[in-house]
Amino acid sequence: MIGVYSISDPTNRETFYVGRGNDCKRRSKASANPGKRGGLKDQRIADILSAGMSPKIRILRFCFTKEESIIWEKYFIAKIGRKDLGLGPLLNQTDGGDGPTGLSIVTRQKMSEARKGEGNGFFGMHHSKESKAKIASAKIGGQAPNKGIPHSEEAKKKMSESLKGKGKGKKISEEQKSRISEANRGRHHTEEARKKMSEACKGRHRTAETRSKMSESRKGRPSPMLGKHHSAEARKRMSESHTGRIGPMLGKHHSSEAIKRMSESQKKRGV
Repeated sequence: MIGVYSISDPTNRETFYVGRGNDCKRRSKASANPGKRGGLKDQRIADILSAGMSPKIRILRFCFTKEESIIWEKYFIAKIGRKDLGLGPLLNQTDGGDGPTGLSIVTRQKMSEARKGEGNGFFGMHHSKESKAKIASAKIGGQAPNKGIPHSEEAKKKMSESLKGKGKGKKISEEQKSRISEANRGRHHTEEARKKMSEACKGRHRTAETRSKMSESRKGRPSPMLGKHHSAEARKRMSESHTGRIGPMLGKHHSSEAIKRMSESQKKRGV
C-alpha cells in the first residue's frame, strides 16, 4: 500500500512537506529523521529536533496503486502550495510524482531482502501485552483513512490478484487452532452488528459457478467432526446459546421446489 503523508512544524502547525512511499509510516518517520542530509526540509526538521520537539506526521491518504498515489501527492502539493514558487509553505522542490515509488523492481527486491530476517529492526523481538494494549487503545475510535472512498476497479483487481492462491495448501496446527479458539471464546456480535451483517447479505446470491466451485472444493474431504463427539460441556453451551431463540423456520414451510432440491441432493450423497 502506498501512502501520502505530510510533515508539520509543532510550534505553529504549519505543513512544510508532502511526500509518499510504499511503507508510508516507515517512510514518513524516516523523512522526519534527516540524519546527515542537507535539504531545506532536513534543515527545518533539524531545527525542530534541536529545540527538543518532534515534527508532526500525518497520513493524508492511502492508495493501492502508484498512479493513484502520484495523483494525490500532486493534489496536496498544489493545494497547500510550494514556498519556492510563492504559493504556500511547502519546501517541496517539485510538483510531486517522483520519489521512492519510482524505484526499479530489482532495487525494491534488494531493499526487501535486506530487511528480511536479522536485517529487520524488530527481528527476534515481540510486543509485550502492555505494548499491544497501548497499540489497540490508540486505534480505538479512529477513522479508516479510506472510509467512504470506494476502491477503483483497477485497485480491486490488483487486490484480488495479490490474494489469489495465498493460504492454499496451508494447514493450521492444533496449537494455532487452540489459540484462535481461546481468543474468540466468549465473544459475541452485538445486536447492531448482527443487524448490519444481515442487511449487507440481503439480496446477495451466489452464482451457479461459485456454488459449483464450493461443492467441488468440499468433495472427498471428510467432515471435520468425523469420529469426534461434542463433550458434555460443549453440548451444554450449545444448548444454552439456543435457549430462547426462535427457530428460523417457525411458522414457515419449504416450497415443493425446495423439498425436491433437498431430496435430490440427499440422493446424490447416498443418504
